Amino acid sequence: MKHSLIVFSALALGAAAYFGGTRTCALPFDFEVGQGTGATSTVSTAPQPNVPDGWITDINAAIEQAKTENKQVLVKFTGSDWCPPCTMLQRRVLDSDDFKAYADENLVQVYVDFPRFKPQTDVLQRQNKALHSIFQVEGFPTMVVLGKDGTPLAKMMYTGAPTEEYIGALKEISEADQNS
Repeated sequence: MKHSLIVFSALALGAAAYFGGTRTCALPFDFEVGQGTGATSTVSTAPQPNVPDGWITDINAAIEQAKTENKQVLVKFTGSDWCPPCTMLQRRVLDSDDFKAYADENLVQVYVDFPRFKPQTDVLQRQNKALHSIFQVEGFPTMVVLGKDGTPLAKMMYTGAPTEEYIGALKEISEADQNS
């Protein structure tokens, strides 16, 4: 059975087309935590409960780390406790030794979860909702690849592709970014 990986590239489409021509991404991302107070906060970079090893929840910290380490950012949008394709992607691809080795060398990974039963802080929920809107996520799981400066490069949907195909797509995105 032939699998295909659906990749929508911002490099090919241009950032305006990628974001529907109307959205901009202000970096660093700013998330309100008060009831109309305008106060802002970042999500903790400490290990979070219910987040797989190697993933963080703070997109601003991820972008800073990506700049420092000259890596891309992989943002995973998931419904970890209710979405069968999400758990399949995690189990079949992201938990594999090959993917972990590739990610350690090339990616800073951000986990954006929309669970139904697992607890999350209010700040994390607001950040995740904002990122969902900014990146126009239409289904789960969706992976968004950002350049080391936070520029969107591609959006990927999981269709059951094997690990090698997934890593191959990430390598193509990286090569296209380096050649642009």
